[in-house]
Amino acid sequence: MNPDLLARDDRLRLPRYTTDAAPALIGFGAAAISAPPQGYARNIAAVPADARMIEVGQVPTARGLALTPEDRLRRDVIERLTCDLRVDLDAVCARHAVGAAVFEPELARIDALCGEGLARRVRGQVAGSAAARALVRVVASVFDARLAGTAGTHAPAL
Repeated sequence: MNPDLLARDDRLRLPRYTTDAAPALIGFGAAAISAPPQGYARNIAAVPADARMIEVGQVPTARGLALTPEDRLRRDVIERLTCDLRVDLDAVCARHAVGAAVFEPELARIDALCGEGLARRVRGQVAGSAAARALVRVVASVFDARLAGTAGTHAPAL
């Protein structure tokens, strides 16, 4: 492992950047996002509707997403990039018992971002550029298999 590329060990977790290592994160409030082990759930966005659900003893979940093993792998990569500004793909793949070759197509795209100064890569280690910290979502989006064909449905990086 290149210590210059992966020097920090303070860990943050998505969603909403917490240092809590609990297996489930529960979001409270309108439009809050929860992350139980099996996926994600988002609360109703409208405050009055959210409050009515709570008043009658119901969970105000608007929608959810069950994660596949590939989703979990990619979530770990994206989480490390957005929280730590770097990821060791070999280590993440080892934790998920998959070969690092699964990310070969993405690494070609990362190399293009390296040429633009948005990322750095040393073999299986990828880091966002410290100078372009605000654009780390661009680097992380390379690993989001669900992002293709969803123009206009996610907050832009800029």
